[in-house]
Amino acid sequence: MKAVIAIVALAFAAGGAFASEEKKEPTAAQKAQQEKMKACNAQAGDKGLKGDERKKFMSAAWAPTRLTLPEWLFFGNGGRLQ
Repeated sequence: MKAVIAIVALAFAAGGAFASEEKKEPTAAQKAQQEKMKACNAQAGDKGLKGDERKKFMSAAWAPTRLTLPEWLFFGNGGRLQ
């Protein structure tokens, strides 16, 4: 029984190893987000923020911005202008 469990565990481990070989390139949106995160992190470091102050700063930087009225009309209608 222990041998069967060991074989199954090895099979899962080997399957994970093969899956990790296929590394995908990040999309343009993911790259942009990574760059924004790097810049935001650098700003927090330059300001010397730590702990809760740093969390608050990072949260504010990543908070969604409010849409203006024309954007709201555009996106509120499934992407079609009204």
